Parts: sequence; structure tokens; C-alpha cells
Amino acid sequence: MHRRPFADRRSPTHATRRARRLAAGRTPLARLALLGLLALSACANFGDTGGDTVSGTTSDATDSAEGPSDLPGVTELLTSPRGPGVLRIVSYNIEKNSVFEAGSPQTPRFLRLMAAFNADIYALQEVWDGPDEVAAWFDQHAPLPGGATWTAVDGGSTMTVSKFPVKHHRSTTVPDSGRKVSLSWVEVPESLWDRPLYLVNMHLTCCGGELNRQREADSVVGWIRQARAGTVTPTLPADLPLVMLGDLNLVGGTGPLDTLRTGDIDDEAAWGPDAPPDGDGTALLDVRPRHNGDGERTWTWRWDGSGFNPGRIDCVLASDSVLEVVGAAALNTTSLSPTQLAALGLDVLDVGKSRVGEGWVLDHLPLVVDLRIKAAR
Repeated sequence: MHRRPFADRRSPTHATRRARRLAAGRTPLARLALLGLLALSACANFGDTGGDTVSGTTSDATDSAEGPSDLPGVTELLTSPRGPGVLRIVSYNIEKNSVFEAGSPQTPRFLRLMAAFNADIYALQEVWDGPDEVAAWFDQHAPLPGGATWTAVDGGSTMTVSKFPVKHHRSTTVPDSGRKVSLSWVEVPESLWDRPLYLVNMHLTCCGGELNRQREADSVVGWIRQARAGTVTPTLPADLPLVMLGDLNLVGGTGPLDTLRTGDIDDEAAWGPDAPPDGDGTALLDVRPRHNGDGERTWTWRWDGSGFNPGRIDCVLASDSVLEVVGAAALNTTSLSPTQLAALGLDVLDVGKSRVGEGWVLDHLPLVVDLRIKAAR
């Protein structure tokens, strides 16, 4: 893979100033995280400062249509009252189960993110704990009103956590690709939507596994084709909303993303004929959340020193025949102002990860998307 210098390499002054502000009055743990940021800030600025989209592990420019561009910034999105009929989903690779480990510095960060997001559904990746453990963790740390409880279902390293019941769930396609996936029929309450949601939470094979990623994407499209046709359970009616999202690990090419979006299966002998996954027989919308909702960059992963450039490897695809995107953002706290951070109750390092022996890294950004059913025409 050809590598090139970051397009946004610039003076470390801005990141360093933010880091120094963070140190004032913070705990020793935060100061340890600060040391990592100060070291990294000498190499690059993590913020969205405009200009061309960063190309990284793969190019941000695919043949998929751009997502909506006239959406609110993340501060307005997360602090304004949610409109009627709006359902919020967050997709986030939490990095090696870090949130749920006892004493992890990631736990308070994730709790602040959860408070800011107040999402209805969390599609998480790299979760090792079981669904019962995760649901209990959410019930303890983010209790729902009226004695309601969270529902969690897994598929390999993916975990879908929902405020709403999950009626049907399975973790393998038919045929089985060899990689588990979370396929969930979510019973959205009638007070919010007049129909359920089918959610596909994915964590495709990492790194050099391009053939595996393509096979896994082919298998998901094949499964959706069968579900749309009613030859597997559950049957997906044409007007039932479909959302595919997660960590696609697009470090070799965009083929798996293109397959998931358009239904163009690479190996039809194994997975059957092409089948556009939206219920109206068209491609899905590639939402392409922008940094903090109104930035120009769309990369979702960055790990300086990893050997890979920043790239858009986390994605959200939605059936825009029935769904309207009313908000979307890749939250990057490192480029928010102190005023914005205070309004959201977040710290500048909250979207980063602290790794033992390696200090603070950025890793995956959380993606948030607000959806509602399109008005009947």
C-alpha cells in the first residue's frame, strides 16, 4: 500500500495549547494522558481545519454518493431537543473491550460520551464481554426510566445494545461466511416509529484480509437478499428500514463498502446474484458522517505510528427509500473548542484511547446518526 505524509501536518501549537488547558486542575490520570498528547502533538494536529479530505488507509473518495451536507454541527445536534420521530444510533469501536475492563481509563470517557449522545442504540465493536454482562453494565451506568432495561445481543466481536427489545437476532449469515455479524430486528416503539428497524452491526476482518472482508460483505448482501425475498427468517418487507454500520476495516480497497451499499456481490457463485439492499431495489445511502457534523474531513480512524494513514473505515449505510438522515457526525473531541466541550460535558481526550505502555492514541471516532421515517408522499 502506498503511503504518503498526512495532508494536514502542521504546527503543534494548537494541540499543545489545548493539552495545557486540560492539565489545569486535572487528576494524575489525566496528566498521564496529557503526556501522550503532548508527544503526539509534536507530529500532527488531530483537528479538522478544512481543506481537502485526508486520504488514509483507503481513499475517502469512493463512488458512493456523498451523505447529507446541510446537517447541524455536533454541539447543536447533541444539545438541542430531539425532534419527533427521531431515533439516534451510535457506532463505535471501543478498542479491545477497554470500556468494560475494571479500572480502565476508558470507562469514564465512555460514560461522558454516553451522556452526551443519549443514543437509543449503540452498535459497538471489539467487545469481548457477553451480552448479559454488557446489558447489566448499561443498566448500572445508564439506567433507563420506569424500570426499563437495556437489551444486548452479540455477533463475534460486535455488540448491539438497545433501549428497545430485539425480536429476532442471529450472528451468522446463510451460508456462513466464517465471520460473525450482529443481525438484529429491533422493535422500535410506535411512539417513535410506526415500524421496526433491521440493524446490521459489522466488524469486518482487519488489516491484510481483503479477500475475507469481501467474502463477509458478499455474505451480508446475500442474507439481505434472502430476507427481502422471504426465504429466511425474518422476512424484511420493502418498507422496513435497514441500517448497516460498523468497523469495515477498509485498509485495502473500498470493494466491501461498495458491495454493502450497492448489492454488487463479488463472488456470485458462492453468495448468489447481485441484489441492491434497499427495499425499493436501489443502493443504500452512504451517510459519510463529517467531523463534528459540519467539518470537511470524514476519516474515522487514526493511529500515528501504526504504519497506516488515517482513513474512513467506519461507515453508516441507510435505506433512504424510507429513512431520512436529520443529523450525523464523527465526533472528534480533539478539535472542539473549550466552549463546545463544556456544552457537551466532554474532555478534549474523550475520543482517544489509553493503551498500556503506548500512551494515548486516537484510534476510532464514534459515529452518531439521527434518523426518522420519511413522510408519506
